[in-house]
Amino acid sequence: MMEDFLTYSPLLALLASWGAIYALQRKASAKEKALQTVRRHWEAHLQSEQTLLREVLSDLVAFKRKIAEVKHRSSPETQHPAMQWNKLFGNDVALTAWNWTRFYQVIDVLHEGFRPWLDCTHPLLDDEERQLCCLLVLGFRNDELAVILEQGTATVLKRKTALRKKLGLPEKANLTAYLRSFANTPATP
Repeated sequence: MMEDFLTYSPLLALLASWGAIYALQRKASAKEKALQTVRRHWEAHLQSEQTLLREVLSDLVAFKRKIAEVKHRSSPETQHPAMQWNKLFGNDVALTAWNWTRFYQVIDVLHEGFRPWLDCTHPLLDDEERQLCCLLVLGFRNDELAVILEQGTATVLKRKTALRKKLGLPEKANLTAYLRSFANTPATP
């Protein structure tokens, strides 16, 4: 009997080891599935939060555009609506140096990869040209740009023409369409 036990004990030990390994693999597999489920839920939640953030930021940009439009269209005879906007939301629509930092954060959320792409592909652009590119990628019109940048519409058109040349685009090229085509492109150094 002892000889049988000694003969089969390595086999029994091997079977017991396999059984233990199989049980551990099943536990690990179950834990991995649970982790994948949790990860999927968090990714869906994060995606939902990012979508909400993009919507809120888009609304903010649209709101800024409306303020610029009201200011642009207001004349001495119709000054009252613009004065109401100023009372509610502050006196200037222009983006100060402090606001540009926050504005760039909005661009980074709405058009992921645009600013790094712009910096990598066009490193010679100055701050004002980068700002103009960011406003154009958001779809601001010339009259809105004039209000936001506190310049005349003719000056905005001149700046866009100079920017088009600096970017190496043909004279008739649509600058906004060009910039938007890279709005969600990863930067490559």
